[in-house]
Amino acid sequence: MISTREEPPRDLNQHLLDSLDLPEEKLRDIIKRASRSKRPLGVRLVQLEHMTEEQHRTLVQSFVEESLCEALSLKEGSFEFTEGRAQYLNAEHRAIELALPGDRIVFEAARRMDDWGLIRRHIGADDTVYHISAEERETILGEECDEVTASVIQAIDGVRPISEVLELVPYSRFEIFRSLVPLIREKKVRPARPEELADTALVAASEKDYQHAVSYLKKALEHEPNNRDLIDKIATTLEQMGENEESA
Repeated sequence: MISTREEPPRDLNQHLLDSLDLPEEKLRDIIKRASRSKRPLGVRLVQLEHMTEEQHRTLVQSFVEESLCEALSLKEGSFEFTEGRAQYLNAEHRAIELALPGDRIVFEAARRMDDWGLIRRHIGADDTVYHISAEERETILGEECDEVTASVIQAIDGVRPISEVLELVPYSRFEIFRSLVPLIREKKVRPARPEELADTALVAASEKDYQHAVSYLKKALEHEPNNRDLIDKIATTLEQMGENEESA
């Protein structure tokens, strides 16, 4: 299990589901069926013909390799070696008989070291919401930017947290973050302001999307815990959620 940036470990099952172009209801049904069968989710997806065995293998292999490259780039951390036969992390790895090219991963991690240093200095936690103006987006797209950057700036809308951008854009976490760093350094992309997050929370609550509403409000409060206008907006949102006692 690998966890970085004081966040929960990234979910391999979610990574597999994100690769599918299926309605939310269909995805929930797949998860329920996989849970009942007690088979790894990826194996179940192959059986249901939502992906091929090769696609399954590639997704799992790339997920593990990307996670290891990020972990190996950390300046400090903890690890544990266990003697004896190697143990796979989960049944998904056993299903594809996961074999990791150690030399290649270590070399790639070393190559990315400087980039990860910049990424950690400039990019916040995965629940950070970023904003780019429509004018700035059009300007960047008109400058013949690379495909990764184009995909990233089209996914950033001042509403999605970076975790959802990572799910939406069909590139690796490293590629997405590396393309985002110069945009942040040049102030073309910025974190959403507390008042913007609060307004977004109001919209989400009005659409009964309370989970996102609460997430936006918590993020706004991190920046300005004593902002009276922000607190009033939070109270309004809590009222919409039916939490009248908490908002009083």
